[in-house]
Amino acid sequence: MLGDRTEDENCSDELKINFTTTPKGNKDQPASYEDKKHHTWNLTNQLDLHTFMNETTLDFEEGGHIEARCDEEDKSREARVGYKIVQKSKKKNLVYLLTVKMNGKEKILKGGKCKGELSKRTYSAGTQESWTTKGSPSPTNYIYSQIFRSCMENNIELKFYIYSAPLIRVSYPKSEGGEGYVEISPYEEIEKDLNAHLVKSLGRKPIGEGDLENPYKG
Repeated sequence: MLGDRTEDENCSDELKINFTTTPKGNKDQPASYEDKKHHTWNLTNQLDLHTFMNETTLDFEEGGHIEARCDEEDKSREARVGYKIVQKSKKKNLVYLLTVKMNGKEKILKGGKCKGELSKRTYSAGTQESWTTKGSPSPTNYIYSQIFRSCMENNIELKFYIYSAPLIRVSYPKSEGGEGYVEISPYEEIEKDLNAHLVKSLGRKPIGEGDLENPYKG
């Protein structure tokens, strides 16, 4: 499998990202910002981006990256998003690969999808405040936001590679007779197929899929 490495190789150049999480709160009983769990994701045995690019027939292109935000000075640290997705194009109906680039290597965290433009992907709902005191964002949005914020603080590069799914013109019967037409995109089906390909290549799910609250993943 593409992700397999020997024990000696793992010891010499492990690639790790570290972040913290707090318990999920709610409006009636907020959790404490001080009660933190430490997480480590070891990316050493994850799929190499360029190796997978040679396997897939999808024409991925560099679509954007995560960048620190500097427009939240009026908010508390916990209320800040702390990052933004900077996109290279206004393409929609996207399938994407999210990667971490460090120590000269680029590893795939996960495959995903986005109906709108890349910058509209709603990871940013996961602020520390909204999770800890309100419990409102999804675990995915919160944990990925924590990863993004940690990577920004440690100068670790996060990138997106996108494939814009085609639009297909489909006809439908109209109540008063004749036909109407609509354009649809199979981006959701393509994303399912992409993730199946990632699992087949790696021999298991990519590190960024499932069991996100586990304190150690590798």
